[in-house]
Amino acid sequence: MLQNKNQQLDWPICHSEISLLGLVDFNKSCGGDLPNSGKLIDYHVCNICQFVFSQEMYGWPKEQFINEVYN
Repeated sequence: MLQNKNQQLDWPICHSEISLLGLVDFNKSCGGDLPNSGKLIDYHVCNICQFVFSQEMYGWPKEQFINEVYN
């Protein structure tokens, strides 16, 4: 599964290995100047299908997703 950062990770859609793409501040936005949150988010890329994603929100309940992202 995606949660253990110390083991080789795989993408659950095509079951391919993934690589760390980079770390980005949670408040990074394409259209605004938000202050840094101080919380870094890991972004990964699938080595086969090139899908980019973050595992950070996979375990969030719907309410946390609404509060953190769509605030």
